[in-house]
Amino acid sequence: MLPSAKSVQVSLRLFAKARKEKMIDVDMIEKKITEDATKLLDWANSAGEFVADQAPIYVQELIKWKFFDASVNAVVISCLSLLLILIAIYLIRGCVRASKKDSDYYLILVPISICWFVVLIPTSMSIAHIKNAVKCKIAPRVVVVEELSKIIKK
Repeated sequence: MLPSAKSVQVSLRLFAKARKEKMIDVDMIEKKITEDATKLLDWANSAGEFVADQAPIYVQELIKWKFFDASVNAVVISCLSLLLILIAIYLIRGCVRASKKDSDYYLILVPISICWFVVLIPTSMSIAHIKNAVKCKIAPRVVVVEELSKIIKK
């Protein structure tokens, strides 16, 4: 909340009165402000140098992390997909055997379609993670720009 014009005028009058009566040492206050401003500028310069020195290392580590994160996710989901494919094959074989006995070939369509969708979802997720891993290796600047845009949106 901004102070009103009247309160600012009162404060200025009190400051001028205190200065006139030598209750406030203006030179000491100016010296202290100058010292603090100098320290603040030195700190800002050293912080800027630190960021400039660490930025390339950070970008390299970010790219490595994104690559390995996507690779591990792709491997795990691919193993899950493989397991689901083996389960689907086992179930479909059982349905084929059962339908041969009963001559109800239309019964096999339901488990095949269910298995297809159960296998399709993790396989597509695996492909997306593989794509992200390849993007980290082929176009690392794109990954950096995407991360910066996420940070800026926050």
